[in-house]
Amino acid sequence: MKKNNSLKEDISFENFKSLDFLIGKIISIKKNKNKNSLSVKVDVKHQILNVVSRGNYKMDLKSVLGQKVVVLVNIKPFKIDGFYSEGVILLAKDENGNSSFIFPDNQEVEIGSKIH
Repeated sequence: MKKNNSLKEDISFENFKSLDFLIGKIISIKKNKNKNSLSVKVDVKHQILNVVSRGNYKMDLKSVLGQKVVVLVNIKPFKIDGFYSEGVILLAKDENGNSSFIFPDNQEVEIGSKIH
């Protein structure tokens, strides 16, 4: 039985605990040709991840270089728009469908920090 307004089915707390979210720093970002996606390199301290992020982005890409984001890191590599992604950056969509990264309030937090 659904207890909330989420768009997806509820998961167990045990499943949630299996997700590994880390703070990462965007070290490069570019729009993929003819695609509605971005290729982003994210430093999560112990490794650099290639992440493909699909969305309707209206932001200046240069403005997010060096910004810290929340990244799901323990996901099997998967393909989006013909590119392999090694993680998922958390996004928000506004009422117009525009996507934006979710930045931690404290940009001083260390990369590699675990979200819990």
